[in-house]
Amino acid sequence: MTPIGKTPALLVAAIGAVCVIGQLGIAPASAFDDYGYSTCTATTMPPPDQNYDAVATSCCVEHAGVPTPTNYGIGCVAAVTDPAPDYRPVIYMPTRPAPPEESDVALDELMKLPPAPDGPPLP
Repeated sequence: MTPIGKTPALLVAAIGAVCVIGQLGIAPASAFDDYGYSTCTATTMPPPDQNYDAVATSCCVEHAGVPTPTNYGIGCVAAVTDPAPDYRPVIYMPTRPAPPEESDVALDELMKLPPAPDGPPLP
């Protein structure tokens, strides 16, 4: 004969164990990797016959984002399953590499200045 007090406790423990084990079998949803997207767009140059939107689109899809057309070209947003009616997503724009023939003029001028009186010398 089983005591009445132990039966509900065993039932609750068994249901809890099934729930925990069941969650282990579910694959986690992929999340948008904004750092990976920025790195991908900054280090990938498009072929001469394509524009930069192809690079932005492929990097966006590669890092689990959704390509989004904007006034400034293709951006990337994180996928949202059930957004609120007033939800406004963050649009990540691609980081474009500077052409090799152009240098940063402002940084060059800054490096010519003497060091600040209290600060360490610039490298």
